[in-house]
Amino acid sequence: MPKHVSRISLLIVNHYMQLLIQRNFAQAERALQRIKNEIPSTQWHRGYCNALEGLLLATKSSDKRYLYVKKMNPEGDEKIDKLYKGFIKLSKDPLQGDFDKGFFTVWAEYLKTLKSK
Repeated sequence: MPKHVSRISLLIVNHYMQLLIQRNFAQAERALQRIKNEIPSTQWHRGYCNALEGLLLATKSSDKRYLYVKKMNPEGDEKIDKLYKGFIKLSKDPLQGDFDKGFFTVWAEYLKTLKSK
């Protein structure tokens, strides 16, 4: 569990990611608003929320720029594992700013959720 997110917020984030995977965008948007209301306004949290919003937009969109998200496939375990490890590494890299660490944390959590689906 990321140390910057409360246990309750993390449960909401996990639910949010499940809603994205199920393509239930109306409920996902409500969950995202609740997340935004519950977490503090630090650079780390801004990056975290920015990535959560980006996941919603990318999952919802038919724009080819977001093809990367749509190609993530839980059956491609090896590829997801590699991406997950890369995002975890970036989320802990001392050369990354707090905003970026929060951003990369969401991507790692999303890949973990996608794989466990």
